[in-house]
Amino acid sequence: MHLLLTGSSRTGKTTLLLSVLAPYRAALGGYYVTRHIDNGRVMAYAMCEANEGEFQPDAIWSGGVAHAFLTWRGNQRVMDCTVFDGFGTAVLRRALDRELVLLDEIGGIELMSDAFYQALETLLQSGTPCIGVFKSASALERMRKDVAGVDACLLRRQRILGVLANDAAVEFLDASSRDVYKKANSFVESILDKDMKR
Repeated sequence: MHLLLTGSSRTGKTTLLLSVLAPYRAALGGYYVTRHIDNGRVMAYAMCEANEGEFQPDAIWSGGVAHAFLTWRGNQRVMDCTVFDGFGTAVLRRALDRELVLLDEIGGIELMSDAFYQALETLLQSGTPCIGVFKSASALERMRKDVAGVDACLLRRQRILGVLANDAAVEFLDASSRDVYKKANSFVESILDKDMKR
């Protein structure tokens, strides 16, 4: 049973999920991505384990950032797939034992990592419920000019989409739909006991 939000970039998908999941943070597995910002400009994206610390989707850029997989040096994007190979894969493996897994987001450059891709497939087919964001193909396409390997990501994204689309227990929900918060909240409460709230 999975619920995956879809929609355009910067439409509040992560903010909505983190709002719904905040009371249950200790019960979660998985990850979300933090944007590190300097004077209004995104300088890095970093993976954060869902059950560690307070949710912080945006942070002030301070230079070196743990688990940063994408940084900017001037106008050039610099990618570090070892974050997915090591930290990201370990997070997914630990998530197999959790009540609910946050995947924010999947279907993007993380799929360049063979280890992460295999761990994600295992998790999605394990029966462990997941909630997350499924990256739009157009957002991935926009990265093509700056990041090598996007074609492989698109192919793997399609494979995952095919597996998920054939599963009746998977719901894709457009983040712009009127009742998205209510549906996400109902999904979480159907899995997690209300006594798990902090």
